[in-house]
Amino acid sequence: MKKLILILVLAFTVQVSFSQTKIDFFDFVRNFDWSISESDFQSKYKNYILPGTDSIPDFHATTGAWLLKDIYMGDYENRIVVDYNEQSNVSTIVLITDTIRDLDYAQIERVVGDELGEPTFADGDVELLVLGLQQTSAKLWIKKKQIFCSMALGEDDSKVFMLTIMKREPDFRKNYWGDSLEKVKERESKLDESGVEGIYSFTTRVATLECEAMYAFTNDKLTWGKYIFHHINVDNCVEKYNDLLDLLTQKYGEPARNDKESTAEDFEQRLFTEGELVRDGKMNFVSFWYTPTTWIALGLSSELYQIKLVIEYYSTLHQEERESDILEDL
Repeated sequence: MKKLILILVLAFTVQVSFSQTKIDFFDFVRNFDWSISESDFQSKYKNYILPGTDSIPDFHATTGAWLLKDIYMGDYENRIVVDYNEQSNVSTIVLITDTIRDLDYAQIERVVGDELGEPTFADGDVELLVLGLQQTSAKLWIKKKQIFCSMALGEDDSKVFMLTIMKREPDFRKNYWGDSLEKVKERESKLDESGVEGIYSFTTRVATLECEAMYAFTNDKLTWGKYIFHHINVDNCVEKYNDLLDLLTQKYGEPARNDKESTAEDFEQRLFTEGELVRDGKMNFVSFWYTPTTWIALGLSSELYQIKLVIEYYSTLHQEERESDILEDL
């Protein structure tokens, strides 16, 4: 959030434009190489990078992101912020409309709608507040390879339009929600060990741990996945849970929820290890993460004294289909 504030504050101050070949924003996004190195990016877009001057702070030195000029959406020139993450990969592209002129939001929305179609989620489904500016519109488009989020912020003269683009990584292993069973099997190239209709599973390893990878399909669309870890016992279960927690945090950021729940009495907590309490059903661990496409849960618990360590991935795009399929089985 602090970095975003810096980006917006500096973007409001940038009001200088230079003569340069114009680029259409969606052409820029369509042709953008998300794996381009930062040095190659600087070389390729050197004529579009807005340099620091006496009146304009050096944007990259201040934020670590690159600010581009002469990129248009419809009739409007925009500032484009390209941000790299700690792994030196492009993480986001952010379009911010030129704040000098009055903006015709109807025209901007037409341009965006013509390019992206109907949003996957809109307004009430996208709850965001940026810099305390009142949100007048928010929409989310989830495409196969990219995620677009538009926001119209503020009122009257202080209105700003932002469109953020993120590269969409596969949702579960190498696969995307909505993929067919045939396509998933083709990518995995593993024999099915489940023998259950609508389920595809096989034994594999994740973070050196042996586990069962399970895919579930609704109307031949991939809607959820799961890892069920093997050889988890009293002595290693909490350690393995924490190892997976660290790895998931590295990938998805801090969890939205990270809880250790216990019904054990004080004397039980003094006498027994956490692993023993998990086995006896008196302690469990759970963590959640959310992405625009996926709800992820890491859990450690037990059932009939059998310890279970699992990671579950659920599509947020097929929730109604999945629930309807479950209800049909009841």
